[in-house]
Amino acid sequence: MVGLQLSPSKSRGMTLISDLPKQAEQNRNQQRIRTDRGTAEPHKKRRWNRTLFLDFLEGYIACAIWTESKSANAHNQPVNSALYTRENISPKACADMHDECLDFATGNHSGLYELDPEQCGHDFWLTRNGHGAGFWDRELAVLGERLTAAAKPYGEARLFVGDNGQLHYSS
Repeated sequence: MVGLQLSPSKSRGMTLISDLPKQAEQNRNQQRIRTDRGTAEPHKKRRWNRTLFLDFLEGYIACAIWTESKSANAHNQPVNSALYTRENISPKACADMHDECLDFATGNHSGLYELDPEQCGHDFWLTRNGHGAGFWDRELAVLGERLTAAAKPYGEARLFVGDNGQLHYSS
């Protein structure tokens, strides 16, 4: 299947969904190298940037597919994480997920730069949907409370299988 664009905006650049796992792995390898050289923990003292945002988005999408595994469409098709991947997400769903994650990450970058960005994407999905876990459950003290308060206004979001077999997003 052809990779789907995450962002419809050419000014932000285009990133294909199929490139996300490769980019995330490259980022993790670079972090391991920095850690092996004796520098600070890999998720400390970093500026929030596009690379970290893509890791955030990767975590958000993976968590959405994982938690929505019991959702169904009108034909009772579950979002089975063994059958559906990022490549099955509709272009509009990708753009909407990208925009919401970018909005949250931009508004909270001062707290996120200290944390694992992929875990933060995961926590954003869990927290906004009230799954009983997320930022508040990670022993982050005041930062966890602040990120939880920032995530809640986004309300619940859902992935579902459309009649066309693609994953769609509602928030």
